[in-house]
Amino acid sequence: MTRFILACIFYSSVAQWGYNEVALIFPDAIPLLNQAIHKVQIPTHNTWSRSGVEYYVNHATNYIDQVKDAVEDMKGLLDEGERMRRG
Repeated sequence: MTRFILACIFYSSVAQWGYNEVALIFPDAIPLLNQAIHKVQIPTHNTWSRSGVEYYVNHATNYIDQVKDAVEDMKGLLDEGERMRRG
C-alpha cells in the first residue's frame, strides 16, 4: 500500500513538472492542454447529471432484480432435486 501511495505521489509530481515545463516553453498551448486534461479527468459526484445517475441506478436495480429471480429459480431447482432424491 505504501508503494502504491508513493507511486501516486511520484507520478503526480512528474505530471505537474511536465505541465509546468510545457507552460514555460509553449505558453500558447496551455488552453489546449487544459481542455485535454478536462476531457480525460474522471468526473466527481457533484458534476454528474441527475438523469445520468437515475439511468445507472435503474440499470443496477434491474440487474439486482434479475439476480434475485435467478437465485429464486436456482432455489426452486435445488428444492426439486432434493425432493426427487428423497422420493
